[in-house]
Amino acid sequence: MTIFTGKLNNFKNYLISFTALLIGWQALSIIFGNAIVPSPYETMIAVVVIHENGRLWVYLPLTLYRFVVGFSIGAVLGFIFGAIAGFNHRIYNLLQPLVVTILGSPNIVVVVLAMIWFGMGSNQVIFVNIFLPFHWFI
Repeated sequence: MTIFTGKLNNFKNYLISFTALLIGWQALSIIFGNAIVPSPYETMIAVVVIHENGRLWVYLPLTLYRFVVGFSIGAVLGFIFGAIAGFNHRIYNLLQPLVVTILGSPNIVVVVLAMIWFGMGSNQVIFVNIFLPFHWFI
């Protein structure tokens, strides 16, 4: 009986968290406008339209590819540089300014620089996704 009650409490917590997320999302949409933060309803309508057009299964694998490639490269590079810096104090001191710069830079700066350097497309998205895990590992 306690297992069922525990699972019920977990489900209730997930439901409360999901509801809070949707309420926060809707509030941001109201505050900033639909052009900046589309509402959950408008987002779901857009997903349905993309699905009905048959483009969902074209965009979804491309999006997952961009994320997986970028995240994997960032994780591997971050792990390698982090491990090397952990074993060698000189390299740690050499990499420390880079880490501070990456952590101190707003993500939007990386996005804008990637747009300038790579243009719009997969390379830009992969480059931005490299920075997600890189600073976690290093």
